[in-house]
Amino acid sequence: MSTEDSIQPFPPVDGITPEEFELLVKGWFEAQATSLDSFEAHHKAKVSGMDGDFEIDVSVRFTMFSGARFHVLAECKRHSHPIKRDVVQILSDRVRSTGAQKGFVFATAAFQSGAIDYAAKHGIALVQIASGHTFYIQATWGPPP
Repeated sequence: MSTEDSIQPFPPVDGITPEEFELLVKGWFEAQATSLDSFEAHHKAKVSGMDGDFEIDVSVRFTMFSGARFHVLAECKRHSHPIKRDVVQILSDRVRSTGAQKGFVFATAAFQSGAIDYAAKHGIALVQIASGHTFYIQATWGPPP
């Protein structure tokens, strides 16, 4: 169920603060924006949803295909212990509440099996930063058919 595809180099994360990690993730999204019609990324963004307002580590909005708008929410976990399922569940609820198209959890630690299973079933992407230079997608990109 999990895949591990090396995508591209990622700056080292050893010895950085959680906020510095969030800003690295924001910068990674910004680096991917060259082919989009419009793009904006915000750190510690206030995002409104059906259930209230949320502070999201990184909120990304962009337009492509001459007018299709997308919203991506990313939570960043600079932890040394494995990431639990509840982290993924909370983000999934926020994606639904805000109408975002995608949710990502970026982490410096591994994900527990329950987190990986939940992410795969609910379309949340899990990204583990490994060795400071590579990151891995650990869940499917969308809900199973």
